[in-house]
Amino acid sequence: MDWVEWKSKIITDFVSKASKIVKDNKKTFSVNLLPDPYFGKERYGEDLHSIEKHVDFFIVPIYDMAYSTTYWLKTLVYAFRKQIKKPLYVELYAANPGPKQKNLQAAITKISNHVDGIILATHDSEIAEELRKNLTFY
Repeated sequence: MDWVEWKSKIITDFVSKASKIVKDNKKTFSVNLLPDPYFGKERYGEDLHSIEKHVDFFIVPIYDMAYSTTYWLKTLVYAFRKQIKKPLYVELYAANPGPKQKNLQAAITKISNHVDGIILATHDSEIAEELRKNLTFY
């Protein structure tokens, strides 16, 4: 077994065992994926198709302090969406200091058609509430 296959087997076995523990307690189980939809297996041991058998949904954190350019967000998210069938959630950085509201809105708009939900990572719920109130799709 080569290095990539060995590493992938170790990760998948761990996810399988963790999933069993969680699901035996009647809870849902998710896995965060590093934001590399194409080379995750080679780089991190994340074999999406093998891991997918053990999870209820995936979360991909994609953080940027500005989100001033958003085409790359859609590219990454679309690539994940094409490869996995389970629900996909993306976590965007929304804390202070951080992106301007209009940039965060643009990021949300770019990816919203390709995900099952968007998680805003912030320690301040007022930021999330303000964004929710002001969110407009254009």
